[in-house]
Amino acid sequence: NLALLEQRTWHRSAVSLMGTTAELMFDGPASLTPQAFERLRELERAWSRFLPDSELNRLHARPAEWVRVSHDLFVALRWCARLHDETDGRFDPSIRTALERWGYDCTFREIDQRGLAPSYCDPAPGLAGLELRAEDEAVRLAPGLRIDLGGIGKGLAADILAADLLRMGAHGAYVCMGGDIAVAGD
Repeated sequence: NLALLEQRTWHRSAVSLMGTTAELMFDGPASLTPQAFERLRELERAWSRFLPDSELNRLHARPAEWVRVSHDLFVALRWCARLHDETDGRFDPSIRTALERWGYDCTFREIDQRGLAPSYCDPAPGLAGLELRAEDEAVRLAPGLRIDLGGIGKGLAADILAADLLRMGAHGAYVCMGGDIAVAGD
């Protein structure tokens, strides 16, 4: 109905999160904006390797132990395992140690200022050392296995937030996380 479409109010906002510009546009109550950005901050606190106290970093501090994790981290790791399997290992989030040895342990701007050139490091070990236990959303990482969610985190965050916005009352949602885009609803 054209009259209904004309009555809609779209809200557009952007903020720096997850090392990029997080942009959202939705048709719904303006009060959803702070809730949506807080949801993205929750995901960042769960997944980021750049936040020393992130849930992912706390998991890495407990190798060989079963650790109950948040639903958000469990979902991200389950997607990693699935994509790793479906691509015969071409998608490999076990590259964290290699990334850091090559100097990617800080922002791109800081890397540029350092002028680092990559040196040799061992190949990524793969995900054979990642165990997921669905019944209690627990994870066990083999010693030495370190995960980087950079290959999936922003896209998954966009997917999750677009669906969350609809559950929170938006009629339509567009979420862009630095180029990883998800849309939902009208």
